Amino acid sequence: AAPSQPDGEEKASPPPLGPTWLQQAQGHIFDIQSLEESKEIGKVYRAWEEQVKAKGLEDRDALLLSTAYIQALDRGKHGGDINLPPHLRQKVFGPRQRRSAADEIAAKSAAPAGAAAEGGTGPSPRPAP
Repeated sequence: AAPSQPDGEEKASPPPLGPTWLQQAQGHIFDIQSLEESKEIGKVYRAWEEQVKAKGLEDRDALLLSTAYIQALDRGKHGGDINLPPHLRQKVFGPRQRRSAADEIAAKSAAPAGAAAEGGTGPSPRPAP
């Protein structure tokens, strides 16, 4: 049995990796989707870092980018979108990045009556689950 923890609960042992652990690890390492997710996380982080250096931690865009960074980290485990307003989405991902469904709804609700919301033309980085 594992040694008792200070709070009285015993710590569970991690499950065994099994005989195919190396193949599973290699499959994950070379998976294009995993590589793209890592790249997106880095882009969001760098944009946040630049915004903080330029405007400070309390800047509205810095706060939005920090939330997007958390979403990017959670995306690998839980799926979902990285929600950013159009100007930050373009700054982070470039002009060809298509907005998420949540971004489209936000843009339409913020647009004046009769005004068309601007949309991207490129593919989404990862389809919603």
